[in-house]
Amino acid sequence: MQADNAKGTNSYPYLLHFACSPSSGYLLDIKNCGSTSKSAEFLADKFTRVYESLTDDIRPKIRGYVTNNCTTNRSAWRILGG
Repeated sequence: MQADNAKGTNSYPYLLHFACSPSSGYLLDIKNCGSTSKSAEFLADKFTRVYESLTDDIRPKIRGYVTNNCTTNRSAWRILGG
């Protein structure tokens, strides 16, 4: 899985989750965060929710989670036990 941030036309941040393979990619989830702070707890909870929403045949195929290396993402990984 991969996560990325973007800003919409309303200037609110969006959090996007993708499933990627060498040959294709799929948008799994997009969340308009509005004024919600994207804390480490928020990001860890969102990852968990997206991952758990995957079907039983897809979940075992997930081999990793890619984000950028910002402090908040590193803290989210510590919450997730990574």
